[in-house]
Amino acid sequence: MDHKPSRQLPSPSAAMMTWEPHVNKCSRCNREREDNGRLCLKCRETKRTQQAQARKSRSPGLCYRCGARDSLPQTRHCARCMSYLRERTLPHLEHDLEAHALLMTLSCDPQARCQVTGRSLLALRKVGQRLSVDRQDSTRGYVDGNMQLMALDLNSAKGAGQSVPQRAVHLLLTKLAQVKDDRLSLVPGATHQD
Repeated sequence: MDHKPSRQLPSPSAAMMTWEPHVNKCSRCNREREDNGRLCLKCRETKRTQQAQARKSRSPGLCYRCGARDSLPQTRHCARCMSYLRERTLPHLEHDLEAHALLMTLSCDPQARCQVTGRSLLALRKVGQRLSVDRQDSTRGYVDGNMQLMALDLNSAKGAGQSVPQRAVHLLLTKLAQVKDDRLSLVPGATHQD
């Protein structure tokens, strides 16, 4: 029989003798680090300073992602980037980015109204709400004909369901009953006259 010579493994003691302990070095300047981070303290502080300066150099009205468009109120992104970021969470569905961005922009207009309650954004803000873009059919993406503006609490209560729970609608309408001056809503009785 033909035998192949077996491969000899190095002895454990020989491997241990040639092993050198790992020296913690900074990935930027190759200086020794005190902790287990990638950078030494000096490089880490330099990096933080550079990031802070980059944040300060951006104008407050510019989008953080694209830097060219006006950002939506109380966000760091423009409507197009906000739509894109939201649609990325649902990659298996078809989306219309332009229509979604247009509805995102409209959700910040004080005259825009919730499709369920009929109350304006102005009235919703008075009770701590805002408008959000809702997909009517949750199995379809953000496409034209499948989107509507809805109060954020109602949209959250709806979740992946097909309809808004009546309890959530009743709670929101109870809060909205206290709003005295709402001339932008097209709901009978929306403005209370004293």
